[in-house]
Amino acid sequence: MALAQRTAAPKLARRPSLGVACPRQNACGRVGVAVWLAGSAARVDVGLLRHKLRLSTSHAGNGAYGFRRY
Repeated sequence: MALAQRTAAPKLARRPSLGVACPRQNACGRVGVAVWLAGSAARVDVGLLRHKLRLSTSHAGNGAYGFRRY
């Protein structure tokens, strides 16, 4: 069994954001996570309720929404 290697938390440009999609009252089934980084990162993983997610970004963004920064 391999142990997960932890790295230092990245420096953030602003506070992360978490949103919930509720198409019907009391029927929330999707969440959105946004993280703005002060510099670029090769990858950002998020853990949420025992689910591990790898965040990705588009090559089309620029500025605060640039590739590997949002």
